[in-house]
Amino acid sequence: MHALREDLLQCTELARAQFDTIRLRLLKIAARIEVGRTFIRFRFPSGHPMQPLLVRTSAVLAAIDSS
Repeated sequence: MHALREDLLQCTELARAQFDTIRLRLLKIAARIEVGRTFIRFRFPSGHPMQPLLVRTSAVLAAIDSS
């Protein structure tokens, strides 16, 4: 959680948030998960209020994973 807040959430509204707030707003959302042989897809709700932050966070995580 420290790394998430310090690295991925810097310059966002959750940069100084408590862990419980991050968990409730970012991590604890309804998502559908599809698992295939070569992929895992997360389907998030299209109307989520934190959607821009989720997109940014997933892009950073994908970049870290591919390096």
